[in-house]
Amino acid sequence: MPSSDLPVWVTLAAAGIGVAGAMAGSGLQAFRDDRRWERERKRERERWDREDQNRWFSLKTERYAAFLKVINDWGNKLFYPQLHPAPNEDGPALEQQADQEMSNLMFFATKEIRRQAADLWEIMQSATAALTEENGEKPEKERIKELLTDSELWRKPFREAEPDDDFQAVIEKHYLDRWASCAAAMRSDLNVPQ
Repeated sequence: MPSSDLPVWVTLAAAGIGVAGAMAGSGLQAFRDDRRWERERKRERERWDREDQNRWFSLKTERYAAFLKVINDWGNKLFYPQLHPAPNEDGPALEQQADQEMSNLMFFATKEIRRQAADLWEIMQSATAALTEENGEKPEKERIKELLTDSELWRKPFREAEPDDDFQAVIEKHYLDRWASCAAAMRSDLNVPQ
């Protein structure tokens, strides 16, 4: 049968079905592409979030460790001067390093850790003042009185101390307790097991 024997509507219907099929196919493909792109964008966002969390965790870990290390070094220098001689005068003093690390913590740390770190820093400041040579000439009772009036942080340790306890031992025990408490709060913030 020659092609002229087909009615026109059949030809038009076939052409319409072909065009509609092509449009439906391209619409379906565009829908699939959009979904695929959305999934890829979501995966990329999740990857960036994980990288940000890892970077933040790493920065917090570094800052916390640096603060605890400098405070520990400061404590060792203060309580065991014979084992930890003073560094050369060219380098920054441990107190200045502690001040710097304290400033860094103010940005990274939670409110609780900032409070714990500030208490620990204040304890080291007042302990240094009480145990340094300028104050070594004062009687022990006078130095204890200065500590008690200087800060609320010292009242409890001296209240709990035995009358015959060594002044430096009470200060050192309080420092170690506060250091451990601050370190535990930092480990908790980082979700590191105790």
